[in-house]
Amino acid sequence: MKIRITKSEFDLICEIIDVKNPLFASNQINKSETIISFENIEKAIEFDELIKDKLIYQGFDINYKPNNFGLMCENVIDKMFVILE
Repeated sequence: MKIRITKSEFDLICEIIDVKNPLFASNQINKSETIISFENIEKAIEFDELIKDKLIYQGFDINYKPNNFGLMCENVIDKMFVILE
């Protein structure tokens, strides 16, 4: 299972994941895009839940509108939906 993400999305993910417990492997394909691959469905689901939790707690401004962090989380969640459906 793989998704293609932008450099900014990858940078966001790197800030919130636990490097001691990698959920995916990454492969940079050019300066602006990276492919992340999941070993199994459990790791993909765990990653998806982590991104959703971060969206809830950090992704909205005071008026409950998505901030830049939230918009990137939503983009990753949309990409994960495609492989998890």
